[in-house]
Amino acid sequence: MTTLVLTYDQALASLQKAVEDRGADFVYPAEWLSPAGACLNFDPNTGEPRCIAGYVYHLNGKEYEQGWTSSTVSSLSLAGKLVADERTVTLLTYAQCAQDDHKTWGEALEIALQAVADLDARKAQR
Repeated sequence: MTTLVLTYDQALASLQKAVEDRGADFVYPAEWLSPAGACLNFDPNTGEPRCIAGYVYHLNGKEYEQGWTSSTVSSLSLAGKLVADERTVTLLTYAQCAQDDHKTWGEALEIALQAVADLDARKAQR
Protein backbone atom coordinates (compact mmCIF):
# COMPACT_ATOMS: atom_id res chain seq x y z
CA MET A 1 0.00 0.00 0.00
CA THR A 2 1.36 3.38 -0.95
CA THR A 3 0.57 6.52 0.98
CA LEU A 4 -0.30 9.88 -0.54
CA VAL A 5 0.68 13.00 1.39
CA LEU A 6 -1.26 16.12 0.41
CA THR A 7 -1.07 19.68 1.64
CA TYR A 8 -4.04 22.01 1.50
CA ASP A 9 -2.41 24.08 -1.24
CA GLN A 10 -1.76 20.98 -3.36
CA ALA A 11 -5.33 19.76 -2.89
CA LEU A 12 -6.85 23.14 -3.70
CA ALA A 13 -4.70 23.66 -6.80
CA SER A 14 -5.56 20.13 -7.96
CA LEU A 15 -9.29 20.63 -7.40
CA GLN A 16 -9.12 23.84 -9.41
CA LYS A 17 -7.21 22.03 -12.17
CA ALA A 18 -9.78 19.18 -12.18
CA VAL A 19 -12.60 21.69 -12.63
CA GLU A 20 -10.63 23.48 -15.35
CA ASP A 21 -9.83 20.23 -17.19
CA ARG A 22 -13.28 18.62 -17.03
CA GLY A 23 -15.27 21.86 -16.96
CA ALA A 24 -17.23 23.57 -14.21
CA ASP A 25 -20.47 22.04 -15.59
CA PHE A 26 -19.14 18.46 -15.56
CA VAL A 27 -21.32 16.00 -13.65
CA TYR A 28 -20.08 12.51 -12.78
CA PRO A 29 -21.83 10.29 -15.36
CA ALA A 30 -24.14 7.51 -14.19
CA GLU A 31 -22.42 5.00 -16.49
CA TRP A 32 -19.23 5.42 -14.44
CA LEU A 33 -20.91 4.15 -11.26
CA SER A 34 -19.88 0.78 -9.87
CA PRO A 35 -22.39 -2.08 -10.08
CA ALA A 36 -23.28 -1.23 -6.46
CA GLY A 37 -23.97 2.39 -7.44
CA ALA A 38 -20.84 3.95 -5.94
CA CYS A 39 -18.74 6.65 -7.54
CA LEU A 40 -15.24 5.40 -8.31
CA ASN A 41 -11.99 7.29 -7.69
CA PHE A 42 -10.32 5.32 -10.48
CA ASP A 43 -11.58 3.13 -13.30
CA PRO A 44 -10.63 -0.39 -12.16
CA ASN A 45 -10.06 -1.48 -15.78
CA THR A 46 -8.00 1.42 -17.11
CA GLY A 47 -6.68 3.05 -13.92
CA GLU A 48 -7.85 6.46 -15.17
CA PRO A 49 -9.19 8.89 -12.56
CA ARG A 50 -12.95 9.23 -12.50
CA CYS A 51 -14.26 11.14 -9.51
CA ILE A 52 -13.12 14.57 -8.41
CA ALA A 53 -11.09 13.11 -5.52
CA GLY A 54 -9.51 10.51 -7.79
CA TYR A 55 -8.56 13.30 -10.17
CA VAL A 56 -6.84 15.14 -7.31
CA TYR A 57 -5.00 11.97 -6.27
CA HIS A 58 -3.91 11.36 -9.86
CA LEU A 59 -2.63 14.94 -10.30
CA ASN A 60 -0.49 14.38 -7.21
CA GLY A 61 1.12 11.19 -8.45
CA LYS A 62 -1.28 8.53 -7.16
CA GLU A 63 -2.06 5.84 -9.67
CA TYR A 64 -4.74 3.17 -9.47
CA GLU A 65 -4.21 0.71 -6.64
CA GLN A 66 -6.57 -1.78 -5.02
CA GLY A 67 -8.21 -0.17 -2.01
CA TRP A 68 -8.32 3.28 -3.60
CA THR A 69 -11.05 2.61 -6.17
CA SER A 70 -14.24 3.43 -4.28
CA SER A 71 -12.94 4.63 -0.93
CA THR A 72 -14.02 7.95 0.52
CA VAL A 73 -11.56 10.67 1.45
CA SER A 74 -12.32 10.11 5.13
CA SER A 75 -11.83 6.34 4.98
CA LEU A 76 -8.52 6.73 3.15
CA SER A 77 -7.39 9.27 5.75
CA LEU A 78 -8.45 7.10 8.68
CA ALA A 79 -6.65 4.10 7.15
CA GLY A 80 -3.44 6.13 6.81
CA LYS A 81 -3.43 5.87 3.02
CA LEU A 82 -4.05 9.60 2.66
CA VAL A 83 -2.02 11.85 4.95
CA ALA A 84 -3.53 15.33 5.13
CA ASP A 85 -4.51 17.92 7.70
CA GLU A 86 -8.09 18.69 8.73
CA ARG A 87 -8.55 21.53 6.23
CA THR A 88 -7.37 19.32 3.36
CA VAL A 89 -9.59 16.40 4.36
CA THR A 90 -12.54 18.79 4.72
CA LEU A 91 -11.90 20.32 1.30
CA LEU A 92 -11.71 16.94 -0.44
CA THR A 93 -14.54 15.35 1.52
CA TYR A 94 -17.00 18.12 0.73
CA ALA A 95 -15.98 18.18 -2.95
CA GLN A 96 -16.40 14.40 -3.17
CA CYS A 97 -19.76 14.42 -1.36
CA ALA A 98 -21.11 17.25 -3.52
CA GLN A 99 -20.08 15.36 -6.64
CA ASP A 100 -21.71 12.20 -5.29
CA ASP A 101 -24.90 14.25 -4.79
CA HIS A 102 -24.89 14.99 -8.55
CA LYS A 103 -23.56 18.53 -8.26
CA THR A 104 -21.36 19.90 -11.02
CA TRP A 105 -17.64 19.95 -10.35
CA GLY A 106 -17.79 23.75 -10.25
CA GLU A 107 -20.46 23.57 -7.55
CA ALA A 108 -18.46 20.89 -5.72
CA LEU A 109 -15.46 23.21 -5.59
CA GLU A 110 -17.58 26.10 -4.25
CA ILE A 111 -19.20 23.87 -1.61
CA ALA A 112 -15.78 22.56 -0.54
CA LEU A 113 -14.32 26.06 -0.25
CA GLN A 114 -17.29 27.17 1.87
CA ALA A 115 -16.85 24.14 4.14
CA VAL A 116 -13.21 25.09 4.75
CA ALA A 117 -14.18 28.71 5.39
CA ASP A 118 -16.78 27.50 7.92
CA LEU A 119 -14.16 25.26 9.58
CA ASP A 120 -11.72 28.17 9.80
CA ALA A 121 -14.42 30.40 11.30
CA ARG A 122 -15.30 27.82 13.95
CA LYS A 123 -11.65 27.44 14.89
CA ALA A 124 -11.22 31.22 15.12
CA GLN A 125 -14.10 31.38 17.63
CA ARG A 126 -12.40 28.95 20.02
